[in-house]
Amino acid sequence: MSVPDVDADAIEELYARGVTDGLPVVPPTRARVDRAIAASGRSGDELVALVPPNYGRATVEKVAINAVMAGCRPEYLPVVIAAIDAVCDEAFDLHGVSATTNRNIDQLRDAILMPVEECDADISSGLVDRLLNDSYDVKDQLPLLQHALMRTWENWAGDHADGEPVDLRHYEAIGTMSAALSQHADEAWGELPDERSRQIAERIFKALTEKGEDNREVRRPTVLSELCALTGATIAE
Repeated sequence: MSVPDVDADAIEELYARGVTDGLPVVPPTRARVDRAIAASGRSGDELVALVPPNYGRATVEKVAINAVMAGCRPEYLPVVIAAIDAVCDEAFDLHGVSATTNRNIDQLRDAILMPVEECDADISSGLVDRLLNDSYDVKDQLPLLQHALMRTWENWAGDHADGEPVDLRHYEAIGTMSAALSQHADEAWGELPDERSRQIAERIFKALTEKGEDNREVRRPTVLSELCALTGATIAE
């Protein structure tokens, strides 16, 4: 059995167990998880945080498993760990944040500052203010903010002078919160090798989204086998 076939079976099994919402994930094999743990520079059984509301133990290994499933590169795991450590800090009040969609300015500021500080980096006050202005009172603000921060961090990591903080130019380079997702999607689209790949991607996007009651596009969980049938693509593709 080829590796794609093994991965596909694992994806279907994870969905059957209720571990995923139907969207494809990267099977967290021992080798993949070990690579992520090694990149973190920490022990797998080291406790990162107790996560509200049930205060489950988020060890480095458990964080690595979830990060692998989400497609996170091993070298990004230190940032993911820093973010988890930050949002589980009492000052952030994750339990309260999870119970409401109305986050106050202080909570949003912590969500911006704490992951950067945990990575021993600096972020300019101008960018913090801009992020607060762009994200405050926006529907689905936290996922959009997290994605924009991740993309801004990646841009800064690849383009900054010694001592330069994460700044407005890095944020604007990724399209800001208003366009970061679409710009990221355009980049992914541009990396597809041929017309067939683009046709498959287009059919996948259409299969994974549908209009909600408020006419907004929402995710439609779909298992990998159904996506293959809908797109006429093989698992390997």
